[in-house]
Amino acid sequence: MKTLYAIVLLAFVGLAILGCTESTDQVVAPVEKVSTVSLDKGDGILHSATGNLSLEMPHAEPYKCHIVFNAIEHKDGSISGTARVFDQTGGFWINGKVLDLKVDNGNRAKLSCRITNSQLEFFTYLFFVAVDNGEGKAFPPDQASWVYIVGDTPSWDGEPSYEELIEMDSDEFLSFTQSIGLEPVMYEYLNGNIQVR
Repeated sequence: MKTLYAIVLLAFVGLAILGCTESTDQVVAPVEKVSTVSLDKGDGILHSATGNLSLEMPHAEPYKCHIVFNAIEHKDGSISGTARVFDQTGGFWINGKVLDLKVDNGNRAKLSCRITNSQLEFFTYLFFVAVDNGEGKAFPPDQASWVYIVGDTPSWDGEPSYEELIEMDSDEFLSFTQSIGLEPVMYEYLNGNIQVR
């Protein structure tokens, strides 16, 4: 049951709630504007990660998720940004405020977010990894990990605390999700774009 309680498929996560056009009775999240414009370094920006993507997990029952995020690590050490995830299969949404952004390899970002508004009770943090593989058909698709959500305290024996999850870098986080059976570790998006700088 730990997977059922602790994890939401991403769309890396996306954390987002843009409309799902497949149903007229869709769940609509409170409107909180998330900018997805490209953020060039400069103006006090050390690193940034933005994305707007839809993912489909190729399981026995296809899982669809839409994610939008915008995160900035400023040169003064502060972090800003928001993320939204819309689980189109489960019909729920999550809004989050970015607490931490870790960028490595120049194109990979791990986001840690505090949940600010959601239809899910008991969960307070979410985490995911996004990879920018370049622009255009000459490059492989961008990728996103599972979106992992937790409460203030671990929900199963051996689950890392939210503080430990925040401190993990991308490799550590992906190793953790793989260790609890979340496969594949990364998904290619159906459509959309990720930019990491």
